[in-house]
Amino acid sequence: MGFIRARSYAQKEVRQAEIISAAIRLYEKMGYEEITLAAIAKEAKFTRSNLYKYYCSKDEIFLEILMTDIVAWREELQDRLQGKRCSIEEFATHFAQSYRTHVRFLDTLTILFVFIEKNASVENLTEFKSGLKTELAHLVGLTCQSLPAMSLQLAEEFLVMQIATANGLHPMTNLTTKQQQAVVAAGLDNPHGSFEVRFRNIIAAYLRGVLTSPCNSSDHSCPST
Repeated sequence: MGFIRARSYAQKEVRQAEIISAAIRLYEKMGYEEITLAAIAKEAKFTRSNLYKYYCSKDEIFLEILMTDIVAWREELQDRLQGKRCSIEEFATHFAQSYRTHVRFLDTLTILFVFIEKNASVENLTEFKSGLKTELAHLVGLTCQSLPAMSLQLAEEFLVMQIATANGLHPMTNLTTKQQQAVVAAGLDNPHGSFEVRFRNIIAAYLRGVLTSPCNSSDHSCPST
């Protein structure tokens, strides 16, 4: 049976889901830079021209994948915290553990700013950023519920910090065999496999610093000396 173009919104969603699934399968086997629209079309059993009816670039596809993963991660974190007050250590542990089953999110996050965003269209990137803004608002609320001493501004700054930390720490703790061999041969500390522990310790230390600082106020102003 040949390809039939979607005629309804529901059919279009099915076609898009097939394309997304194909892109994910390829991403599990190869690097982002190796994936092409032609390869995605072949994996999804589409012609390239038919794929273009739904997506114009692989960056558009991966922005959609990443947004889905962000929502799933935020929902898991929400389930873990359940709106309860936490100590800094409890909060940091829940936060670090929430990434445990969202490795693809971490993988894609590491290439978001250097590859995906740079190549995406302004229209697609704006749509992604709008969705991201909504998710960040949810996360700010969760953070302030769990850590009542946090102001909105501090919560926003914390979320930026933890994204940057996860972005750098994840590839450092998920080394290839070649990288691990070089680390061992050079006599360096091998961080492989320790993302959760290191991430928890880093954000706990950060939170202790900002929440116990005499400069902890909504305007972050310190008394002059």
